[in-house]
Amino acid sequence: MKKLMLAALGVVLLGGCVGMRDITANDLRKPEHAAQTLYFDKSVQQVNQALFEHATGCRSLGTISADPTGSRIVVTDEGMGLTKLAVWALVDIDADGSGVRLTSYDYYHNKNTRHFIGEVINAISDPKTCS
Repeated sequence: MKKLMLAALGVVLLGGCVGMRDITANDLRKPEHAAQTLYFDKSVQQVNQALFEHATGCRSLGTISADPTGSRIVVTDEGMGLTKLAVWALVDIDADGSGVRLTSYDYYHNKNTRHFIGEVINAISDPKTCS
């Protein structure tokens, strides 16, 4: 009987880990996870400055990684995965002609990840307005 109870407890505990996955940025960059694409008449440097202003005046927007060449910024929202941090939402900001192209990806397609993407967009549009 004790073995049966322990086995049942093990199944329940492992069941709680089903939603946790080790999702990487590359896992998210697939069509099924694409959320939206927008264009801004700003340079990558202007977008980076807007994100910095928003982070210092309002709050951090997760992990912001700027490419040393100045042609790309990646903003990620991360949480606990099964064995490491998992990327739940991702915003790629790439130089595109005279502006930037913002492409967002969302693993869970829920209110929290959509809110994160909206916050990044708002920070680029108006960095002084906190949401």
